[in-house]
Amino acid sequence: MNSADMVSTLDHLFATGQIEQIEAYLKEQYEIAMHDGNADAVMWVLNELVGFYRDRTMHGQAKETIEQIRHAITYFHMEGTVSEATSLNNIANALRFLGEYEQSLTVYNQVKLLYADLLAPDDMRIASLYNNMSLLFQATKEYDKARESLKSALAIVTLHPEAKSELAVTYTNLGQVYIQLDEFTTAKNMLETAVEIFQELGEKEFHYNGCLNALGALHARQGRYEEALPYYEAALVHIYDTIGMTENYQSIYENYMQAYRKTGRKSYASVMELCKAYYETYGAPMIQNEFTAYQNKIAVGLFGEGSECFGFDDEISLDHDCGPAFCMFVTRETYKEIGEALTKAYESLPRIFAGRMRQEMRYAKGRVGVVIIEEFFQRLTGGIGIPETLEQWRNVPEYGLACLVNGDVFADPEGIVSKNRSKLMQYYPEQIWREKLAKCLMECAQTGQYNYARMMARKQGVTAQIVLAEYMKQIMQCIYLMNRTYAPYYKWIHEGMKQLPILPEVAYLLEALHDMPNQNEAWEEYDYHREVNPNDTIAMTIEIIATLVTDKLRELGLSKSTNPYLEVQAEEIIKGMEKEEIIELETSEQDMLSRDEMIELIVKQEWEAFDQVQNEGGRASCQDNWTTFFIMRKSQYLTWTDEMLAVYLWYFGQCRKEGRNLITEKYGLMMESTSPEEYERIKDALPQISEERKKIQEQIIAIQVEWMEEFAAQYPNMSMNARSIHTSEDTAYNTSYETYLRGELGTYSEQLLLLYGQFVARLAKEQKNLAYETMNNTAKLYGYADVDTAEQRLSAMK
Repeated sequence: MNSADMVSTLDHLFATGQIEQIEAYLKEQYEIAMHDGNADAVMWVLNELVGFYRDRTMHGQAKETIEQIRHAITYFHMEGTVSEATSLNNIANALRFLGEYEQSLTVYNQVKLLYADLLAPDDMRIASLYNNMSLLFQATKEYDKARESLKSALAIVTLHPEAKSELAVTYTNLGQVYIQLDEFTTAKNMLETAVEIFQELGEKEFHYNGCLNALGALHARQGRYEEALPYYEAALVHIYDTIGMTENYQSIYENYMQAYRKTGRKSYASVMELCKAYYETYGAPMIQNEFTAYQNKIAVGLFGEGSECFGFDDEISLDHDCGPAFCMFVTRETYKEIGEALTKAYESLPRIFAGRMRQEMRYAKGRVGVVIIEEFFQRLTGGIGIPETLEQWRNVPEYGLACLVNGDVFADPEGIVSKNRSKLMQYYPEQIWREKLAKCLMECAQTGQYNYARMMARKQGVTAQIVLAEYMKQIMQCIYLMNRTYAPYYKWIHEGMKQLPILPEVAYLLEALHDMPNQNEAWEEYDYHREVNPNDTIAMTIEIIATLVTDKLRELGLSKSTNPYLEVQAEEIIKGMEKEEIIELETSEQDMLSRDEMIELIVKQEWEAFDQVQNEGGRASCQDNWTTFFIMRKSQYLTWTDEMLAVYLWYFGQCRKEGRNLITEKYGLMMESTSPEEYERIKDALPQISEERKKIQEQIIAIQVEWMEEFAAQYPNMSMNARSIHTSEDTAYNTSYETYLRGELGTYSEQLLLLYGQFVARLAKEQKNLAYETMNNTAKLYGYADVDTAEQRLSAMK
């Protein structure tokens, strides 16, 4: 390949952003040139390489290439030639970037002498040398020398009308020097002149980012931080697009963040919060103004792959795909009509927001921007979409399900995205859940409790470590299943455990297990046929975890066995599978249900009804939160008698057959207090409550309100997370405990209200507090020992 072809190929790699391919390409060309003995090609490639390593701040590689250049000069007998001078100039530049300033100046002076002998006084290569030397003097803070060097460069460059790029670079360097000399007016003139030239050349010119950065520094130096930010932002986008995230990028970013903080602009605690603000600032107006006719057909949010969607983003996450962004979800039909235009509009939004830049890697395409709803869900579920059959639930990848229920939906006018997420949030069907849990428990037993000991007894340490790793993977999966929570991608599965309500302590036991030293000595003289090796701390920790899991399975009603061998627990899960099959029940079949089964079925039927509630302001976020709904409702029904549960389950089913939605009716009754005008509009469609019944309800409500007041006084932290207590505190956005209870009682059948009234009266007579009993259940379902433990934990978190 000739030099023109190599230059063309290299320019193409830079222009298309294939930065990672450049080094490999240059090395390949170097080998070819050396093989052919092509001295000019060898020197060209080495000079490009040292420049590449310099700009990428790859210090080690740059030093190696410097030595290669020196060797090549001798090998090809180039001493005293222009080729030597040009190569030495590149070496001096690299040494300057490496911070070896004295050596750099020595080499620059060598070049200066060679150029004086070999080139005409107005040769552009001499101007380039002066420009480079000025950068060295800036680095050593010798700004007067830097200015003089640049003036010498400018005198030469202005004699060459074709050298516009060099002219722009010279003006940029002069502007930077004048900033350091506090000659701001002159600096501004120099930099604005450079901008005009760069824009004429095309803004992809590599050195343009230096000019933009200098303009940002000029404004920041004068305390005009708001004016500095756009220049810094443009510089960051430019350098990222042309060369990538180098040390120079980081340096500009630090300057930018200093200016950003000086403006007093808001910082965001998480990337998710930042992305929502980005949408509200730029995305929502863009949709409203440019796609007015379609704004009710575009759902917006951010969920799916990426640490920010799971809430696990940290400083390490910021190097890729972790900046201001959001998804716009549309149907296939809408995409055909506006997909390309919507994508173009999204890509034209500012790349930087609140100190973060959107950095999209090629392999991450489809995570943000405009996506077709069906395709997005199918991509993350292996083509299944929303599982309908048991077989589909068995085959759908769990990580994909975790991605589809994480994050947040910012807007969803049609409700399609939220409805899909809501279905997935209901978690696995009972049969599939038990199958998966039983399988995980068996794997835990086989790996951790059985094969680990056998491999250690055989002195097969490597295999023991493989077994141990598999055990850790399976026990983490088991904990997620016990929490009815989809497990995230493997690199977050352990960290995510710490946030689960059930057995989060296992995550810390696994950390301890990982930190334990090699256990070889524990097996020197030990009979592995015994149950557990007490000398092996890893084996003992595995047994501690097994005991915790066994106790929790019993507490959750999934097992009756106290045997901590997890294969036995798996068998217990399998035994109960037939009992947990959820089907439509006739009255005769309902009588066969256990208490727990009735509660589970009531909550599931209520959730289906809740999902169908239509709110005036659009779908409520709580309609997508199955976990909270399940815990809140189950906490209440755990206090009820079997008779109350049976009556309510039958009545709820009858109402559904009649086309009534008791949850819709409940919320409608509440609106008499929270939204009186709307209530007047819908009241005729709601249950008509007689004055006699109202008196009974109010007597019940008065008792329960007093109970809740007592609970709030004793447990302020737990009650802080609950509803306000009194109807007098109602607003359009806040429904009190008293009003909610009034709405709920208003939907009960006459028989159930009578049973409920007797139930409350009996508790009052026994001096028991229903609010306490319910909240105690809530605490347990969230993984605490009891309400007192939860109160203490919440108090400590303040």
